[in-house]
Amino acid sequence: MAKGHAKGHSGNHTRTTEARLLAMADRLFTEYQELPVRTVFQAIGAARMELRERSGGVASPEDIEALARRRLTATGLGC
Repeated sequence: MAKGHAKGHSGNHTRTTEARLLAMADRLFTEYQELPVRTVFQAIGAARMELRERSGGVASPEDIEALARRRLTATGLGC
């Protein structure tokens, strides 16, 4: 089989994680639509980095969303 064509459990897990990340970002963009896209991206990125440093691993989309939402709400600009 050619490289990249074999899909096992790892490929399915990656797609599921990517779908959860996209859904998380979509929820935050919708909830904080009055903010510039860049502000929401920065909150997501900062939350992801903080959680990675804290745990030493990859954070779940749910944990990233919760921390990003707290950051965005703390700005006083949230819904």
